[in-house]
Amino acid sequence: MSENIVIGDVRPRIQAVGDGVQLEFIYPFPIFQNSDLEVYLDETLQNTGFTVTGAGQSNGGSVTFDTPPANNVVVTLRRYLVIERTSDFAEGGAFHASVINQELDYLVAVAQQNADDLERSVILNPTDGDSSLVLPSKTARAERTLAFDSNGAPIVGPQASDIVSAQANAATATQAATDALAAQVAAEAARDNAQTFNPADYRAVVDPIVTGDLSDGSVTQAKIDPTVQLGGPSLGTNSIIRTNADTIAEDITIPAGTNGMTAGPITIAGGTVTVNGNWRIV
Repeated sequence: MSENIVIGDVRPRIQAVGDGVQLEFIYPFPIFQNSDLEVYLDETLQNTGFTVTGAGQSNGGSVTFDTPPANNVVVTLRRYLVIERTSDFAEGGAFHASVINQELDYLVAVAQQNADDLERSVILNPTDGDSSLVLPSKTARAERTLAFDSNGAPIVGPQASDIVSAQANAATATQAATDALAAQVAAEAARDNAQTFNPADYRAVVDPIVTGDLSDGSVTQAKIDPTVQLGGPSLGTNSIIRTNADTIAEDITIPAGTNGMTAGPITIAGGTVTVNGNWRIV
């Protein structure tokens, strides 16, 4: 280790992201020996599979992996020192500048380590008043969340299981609200469609012929659908059809050459029936 090591104002921790190709990663802070450097891949501390160079150098050094870290794996390099005194001065003994310099360098490095840890810890805001941050006992806080009272002091919060249940209930409520909104939108659309319904348009599609719509008050196949020709027996030309649900009480003369048919009861009262054509009584 060089006797001229300088502990600069450099944070003793650095991170990089692997790409599956890069083997060497730089650390810009000094270490005293190789074991002072912690190497992590994601959250796992590595003990083998790499080589550290640059111990004792003021500008740091590098870590070279045997196998390149995989793509998107976070590489963390951190100086972590054992907090201890590394030298002792005997009464009346030699007092070498290099020894005291090394001791002071080590103390500064430990102070930087502690400062880095504090920056990554929960601490009071500089403008806050004094407040106790002592946690509730282990038994009291087990399986519970951490909360703070009106003075900002930590207290036991709700059970963790209650938080999970609340989250599940919130998700259910959110889905129910979404479904209700969709149902409301569908109902409003149905209402709007009902308000724009025109009976005349509906009748024109499914009931195109209404007797009251016809000037002569009659309904024929030609008016219903002129493209459809109905078949069936025919009496021929010059035919007369007489139907009545009641008695026919009138004189009827059937001309010669005329075919005819009648249905229903027929009463001949005080008259004659002359048939010159073909007449069928049903």
